[in-house]
Amino acid sequence: MSARTALLFALPLLTAGNLFAQSNDAPAAAADRKAVNPANKGSYRQVSIAEAQDMARQHHPSMELLKETLEQADVLIWRAYAIVLPSLTVTANVTMADEETAINFGGMKIVTQEKFTENFGVTARMPLFNGQSIPLIKNAYENEEASETQLKYGQNELDFAVLAAGYALQANKEAIDISQASLEIAQQMQAEAEKRVQVGMGVELEVLRAKLQVSQAQKALDESYDSLDLARSSLYYLTGEMIDLPPLADRTAPAGDLQTLQTEAHDNRLDLKAARMQLNMAERLEDQNKWKWAPTIDLTWNFSWTSNGGMTGKQEAWYLILGATWNIFDGGDRIAVQKSTALDTHKAKLNYDKTLIDVDESIEKALVEVKAKERSYQVAQEQAALAEESHKMVTRLYETGMATSLDVSDATSTLRQAKLAVVLAELQRQIAILSLERLLGRTMRA
Repeated sequence: MSARTALLFALPLLTAGNLFAQSNDAPAAAADRKAVNPANKGSYRQVSIAEAQDMARQHHPSMELLKETLEQADVLIWRAYAIVLPSLTVTANVTMADEETAINFGGMKIVTQEKFTENFGVTARMPLFNGQSIPLIKNAYENEEASETQLKYGQNELDFAVLAAGYALQANKEAIDISQASLEIAQQMQAEAEKRVQVGMGVELEVLRAKLQVSQAQKALDESYDSLDLARSSLYYLTGEMIDLPPLADRTAPAGDLQTLQTEAHDNRLDLKAARMQLNMAERLEDQNKWKWAPTIDLTWNFSWTSNGGMTGKQEAWYLILGATWNIFDGGDRIAVQKSTALDTHKAKLNYDKTLIDVDESIEKALVEVKAKERSYQVAQEQAALAEESHKMVTRLYETGMATSLDVSDATSTLRQAKLAVVLAELQRQIAILSLERLLGRTMRA
């Protein structure tokens, strides 16, 4: 396997791994990770795809951020209801005057101001009408739903990343098997060349060619293990553990024409749903600002007690007020905010329209990509079959002395590259199909 081919095997892993930022503890854990080779194969815990996806959801910090956003959205609902729920205020104070004040009335001393006066009061306020409350509360609930949608979208993205890494892991295992078989064939050819030289039926050049073939096969095998190491590292950064996955099922391209698939995406895409919610909230926020022009009505009850009864001697009192507040002019703030919210609504509408266009374009491109990768896979299979037949033919000719060791070496190298091309083409086909399913808004849950 060439360095370029090894990199191609790693590309799906890099794409999956970069969907989310790596966790802060990754460098330390990477230092503890053992090198990938058959000797320590048992150090990787075997888990199912569903278990790996659960591990990614629990481990990855992006999920914690989304969960905290959801908790904040829940708090905003309580804050929204505060505008329509009753409020209760308790006040208490002690007042010290410079001196006691009193008057004589009919020979009676009446204290109008004590040296120390204690006061206590309770005020209850019940809003009866506030036009801003309805859009505010609706927005709070829709914001919570949008946060839940973002959480589900993030979970689906993580599930996709685990699946992509799983397919890459499977492909790299197959590449190792191919490289290992090629190395064994090269070693066998070297042994046969050395025997032919010993019995005088061969030349030293054949041995040198065989040794070169062994070196190339060993290099390809080492690069295959390097690619497998990258696959396991990608899974580690997603799940927080060094794990191994079972073979994944072969995926088939989604059925339907372009328009059908685009309609499916419009119905299922979570990011599109979130954009629609943002538009709804922007429209309500614009309505909420319009209600600032309307009066607010509330009912207020107050109870007070004072240690200084004054001339009447009455220490307790209460009153009930039905009031309306109408802010006639606020310096132009409402007009400015109304223009600003109208612009925000227009921006949200443009963003929603842009998201729709992006979705349609991405579906069309992904569908073309799937068809191209399926053609490439078919061509790779045909070329591998031809390379297999050619290798068998050259081997038979070599055994009868009608072909040289160089012919066998070339045929063996061509066969190895053809088989690796099949594995790579299959990986790219599976990733293309998986990506199309993701763009359609389908669940990536195993």
